[in-house]
Amino acid sequence: MLEHAVIPVDIHRRFDDTIAMAAFLEYFTTRRVCLVHIDSGRDRNKTARILEDRRQQLAGLGLQTELVLRRGHVATAVIEAASAVGGDFICIPWRRKGMLKRSLLGSITTDIIRMSDIPVFVFKKPGLAHVGSGLNRVLYATGFAKTDSRVVPYLTSSGLKAEHLTLLHVGQRAPDPVAEQERLARVNKNLDRLANECAPFFSSITPREVIGTPRRQIVLQARILKTDLIVVGTFDSSDSLDQVLGSTAQGITYSTPCSVLTVPGIKTPGES
Repeated sequence: MLEHAVIPVDIHRRFDDTIAMAAFLEYFTTRRVCLVHIDSGRDRNKTARILEDRRQQLAGLGLQTELVLRRGHVATAVIEAASAVGGDFICIPWRRKGMLKRSLLGSITTDIIRMSDIPVFVFKKPGLAHVGSGLNRVLYATGFAKTDSRVVPYLTSSGLKAEHLTLLHVGQRAPDPVAEQERLARVNKNLDRLANECAPFFSSITPREVIGTPRRQIVLQARILKTDLIVVGTFDSSDSLDQVLGSTAQGITYSTPCSVLTVPGIKTPGES
C-alpha cells in the first residue's frame, strides 16, 4: 500500500535528510520514488544537473526513480503530481520553523497534510535514544469509527515492517461513575477488537487508554514509549476551535520528536 512514494525536492536545501528518509522507506517496502521539483524557470540547466544527481543518489539505494517538474503553489503542485503519477503516499523530511516564520509564511508540510487525499509521511531523524532502532515501535492513535476503516489496512499491510504496536485512545472522562464505566467498557471493547485485527502482523500489541487532550497526550505517550512512528487518521471537522488551532494531526506532526504517518479520511464532494 506504500509502494510508490512521492517526494518534494528543493535544490536549494541539503539532500541528507531526504537520503535518510529514503533509506527508512525500506520499512514500508517502498520500491518506487517520484521526485517532484517546483520549477522556478531559473537556470534550468543547473537545476536539471542537480535533480539528476539526486535522482541517481536515490537509485543507488535500490529504488526505481523518476523526476517530475511542476509549477505553481508548492503544496498544490505536489498533490497534483502525486495524483498524476499514481503515488501511494507523499514523503517529506521534517524541517522545523520558528513560530513567527511559521505564522507569517505558513507551512508547506501542514498544507500538504491538510489538502492531501493520500497518506503523508513526515520523516524526523531519530534522536540518540533511537539510533539504529529503525522501525521498531509504532503507535496508532485511534479515533475508532472515525479513523479505523482508513488506517487499519495500512497497519495490517505486509508492506509495514515493525515489531511492536501500541493502540492508543485518548478520551474525556464521563460526568459520573456509571457513565464512566460504560465509556471504559466501550473503549476497551474497541481496543480489543483492534488488537485482534492487528495481532497477526506484530510481535506484540499493547492497548492503552488515557484521559486528556488528544494532541498533548499522543505526543506525551510517544515520548514515554520511545515510539519510532505515530500513525494517525485525519477527519474533517467543522468545529470552529479546530479551525483556529489547526487539526490534531498537524499539531502532532509539529510537536512530536518521531516520524508521523497521517492517513486522510474520506472527503465528501466540495471539501478541500
